[in-house]
Amino acid sequence: MNSFLPRPNDRRVIYCCGNPWFCNNDLLWFRQLLRDNLDIDIEKPGCLAVCAASPTGCPAEGTPLRAVDFCLENEEPQPLTGRALSLVGWIILGKHRFIDRFAIFLQVCLFY
Repeated sequence: MNSFLPRPNDRRVIYCCGNPWFCNNDLLWFRQLLRDNLDIDIEKPGCLAVCAASPTGCPAEGTPLRAVDFCLENEEPQPLTGRALSLVGWIILGKHRFIDRFAIFLQVCLFY
């Protein structure tokens, strides 16, 4: 009998597709298991095993379960920072200065 012993041509299958996987730190062990065992089938044609949205945005929605993500260890949502956002204040300030100068220019031209 020995029905639990694998046959030489048997494949290992865990169909993970079609599920909204929440890929946070609690699922790291499972994702690592899938990366370490590439012979396990986790998808079938037309059905992909991907991560759903997460509160931190990392990994991004649609990331394959086997993909390595380079997320921070902290699961709290991170504030928006960066060079582009730090310039927003200067852009707004610069726009107001331009408008003020343009208004003064118009006053000078119209009243003189």
